[in-house]
Amino acid sequence: MKRFLFLFILLLLTSSLFGKKFIENEPVTNDSKGWVNLLPDKAVSLSNDWIVQIDDYAISKTDYDASVKEAFKTYCAQYDNLPENQKMTVPVPDEKEFRKLYVEELIKQNIITLQALSDPEFTNKIGSATVLMMLRQALVQLYVQSRMPEQSYFLPTKDEIDQYYKQNQEQFDKTGASATQIKDYITQVLARQKLQTWQNEFYVKIKEVYRVKRNSAYPENFLPVSNNVTNAGLSSGDSNK
Repeated sequence: MKRFLFLFILLLLTSSLFGKKFIENEPVTNDSKGWVNLLPDKAVSLSNDWIVQIDDYAISKTDYDASVKEAFKTYCAQYDNLPENQKMTVPVPDEKEFRKLYVEELIKQNIITLQALSDPEFTNKIGSATVLMMLRQALVQLYVQSRMPEQSYFLPTKDEIDQYYKQNQEQFDKTGASATQIKDYITQVLARQKLQTWQNEFYVKIKEVYRVKRNSAYPENFLPVSNNVTNAGLSSGDSNK
């Protein structure tokens, strides 16, 4: 069971942290058309700087070392943040073992990637737009998480928990839940609310440096700006002109 959970976490890490291999050419700039080379490097371009070859492709040793270092650091941070009772179900961080499992996961991911991109039935069915959409969503999630405060930042105070309980005491009394269950529920609700508030404020702040203009020739594609629905990616500062 522990090994299954470890491999699941590893899958999430390799899907995200090895994403630097997906970036092609230069970093994103004002004149950059960006990204998206899902294939590994060609082996001939790496000389001896590779850790695994897959047919004509290879995983660069340099990129692997940098990637696995970040992945292991993230795994350790996730492990440290787990409640003590959950740590019993997850392996204690072991860098040597982690590196070995990480290589195998990368081999699997690259083999499946090569197979997927050479399968016309798949590429015709899925299409590049879907792949780009999923990559964009993953990038947004990674960037927001990289700027997010520690989890303790979102935990409600005792006064906030007490206030929420008083406001909803009648409903809680009907449930028959214990005081501990009620406290845990309120903590989760308020933490989610704080997280959502932080995400909205984060988006509004970074959005201030960009000029958004919606084409009035296609009004059917836009929500009314007056709604100020920041969750949908809009705010009252947007322009429809």
